[in-house]
Amino acid sequence: MRHLLLLSALVPCVLLGLSLQSTAQDSPGTFAEPSIINPTWEFELEVKNPQPIAVPDAKGRMVWYWYLPYKVINNTNEDRLFIPEVSVVDNHGRIVTAGRQIPQNVYPAIAERLGNDLLESPDDVLGRLLQGEDFAKESVAIWPASQKDVDEFTVFFAGADGETKQLISPSTGKPVLRAAIDPITGEPVLDSEGNPVLQPVMVRRTRAYTYTTPGTLTSNNKLRQQPVRLVGETVVMR
Repeated sequence: MRHLLLLSALVPCVLLGLSLQSTAQDSPGTFAEPSIINPTWEFELEVKNPQPIAVPDAKGRMVWYWYLPYKVINNTNEDRLFIPEVSVVDNHGRIVTAGRQIPQNVYPAIAERLGNDLLESPDDVLGRLLQGEDFAKESVAIWPASQKDVDEFTVFFAGADGETKQLISPSTGKPVLRAAIDPITGEPVLDSEGNPVLQPVMVRRTRAYTYTTPGTLTSNNKLRQQPVRLVGETVVMR
């Protein structure tokens, strides 16, 4: 329970940090709430509990990863792009974006374990999602396992919903701003006087799944016996 309370307190701070980054101009505590009823489109998303897998690296050492199997269905009456973005926050405050720095041999190992002929790789699943159950897509989100004993983590799944909002400051009632970044150079965009160009911070509807991983691990090799339990499911804006 202590870890559940810790992560519950941590998640809003993480959402703030991911949404605003260091360039946003506002005080701590800024956030946006999702609409009670999604005012735009949403895909039907089915997720299964994350599972661990060990895959050898280039030197033959076994490295542990987590993968989250999911299925997405477009029942929105319109073909739409599906570009999922999955990130994970654990009770130590570690933030990981799924799909980054994952060796090429990890997905084939997962696909072999699952034995699902309909499974697509995280790269191949990107793109236009046609309407109906017949065109549903199945894939996995993959991220490296932590070296620490993790008791709880939350998976944030964006890209299955269309709702977006400007982030509004509760203290001023005005949009929160951050420096615009040049997508090519990665540097802040400057105006004619050399000042950073500011733009509104946009957040989008994101599904959040919280899991507990009870027990104390003495090494990553024990991950294969690690129980995973879904304890919470909600929607946030980030």
